[in-house]
Amino acid sequence: MSLLITKTRVPLSTSNLVVRPRLLSSIAALLQPGCQVALISAPAGFGKSTMLAQWLQTVPGSFRSAWLSLDPADNNLIRFFSYIIAALQTADPAIGENFSALVESHPELTADALVTYIINQVAFSSRDILLVIDDTHVITSPEIHQAIGLLVKHLPSNLRLVLSGRIDPSLPLARLRVRGQLVEIRTADLR
Repeated sequence: MSLLITKTRVPLSTSNLVVRPRLLSSIAALLQPGCQVALISAPAGFGKSTMLAQWLQTVPGSFRSAWLSLDPADNNLIRFFSYIIAALQTADPAIGENFSALVESHPELTADALVTYIINQVAFSSRDILLVIDDTHVITSPEIHQAIGLLVKHLPSNLRLVLSGRIDPSLPLARLRVRGQLVEIRTADLR
C-alpha cells in the first residue's frame, strides 16, 4: 500500500497568525508527568490544527513529534495503522520497521494485535514522542474507535497522544479527567 507522506507532516504556519499564549500554555500541561492525552475539540474553523502546529514549535527538544492528518479513507483498520506507524517513524525511524512484512504475512491481524504491536514498538523506543492525530471526527469505524481506546488505556510512558477533531472521540474521558491524565481544549477556549 502506498501512503501519502504529506499526511504525516505538520501543517505549515504562516507568519501572520495570531499567537495564543494561553492556549499554548494550557496544552503544554500534556508534557507534565502523569498526563498522557490531550483532546482538542471544536467545530471547523476554530484553529485547532493551527494552534497545534504552533505549539509543536515550542515543545522542548526532549520530545519528538509525530503528526497524522486523517481523511475518510482511513476508516480501514490496516490503512489507519499503516499511517500511525508512518507518523511514528518521523519521530523514531526504528518504530515499525517490520510492519509491512507483518501485515503481508498476517492480513487477518486484529485491532488488538495492531495496538499491542504499536505499544510495544513505542515502549522500546528511547525517545519521548508526541503523536498528534488530527481530524479524528472522520473516523467512523467502531473497530478503530475501540483500538484508539485500547491504545489510550495502555499508553507507554514515553508516548503522549493528542486527538483533535470536531467531536469527542468515544473514550473514557471522565476516567482520564479524574486521574489527571487529560488536557482539554474546547470551543470556548479556542473562541
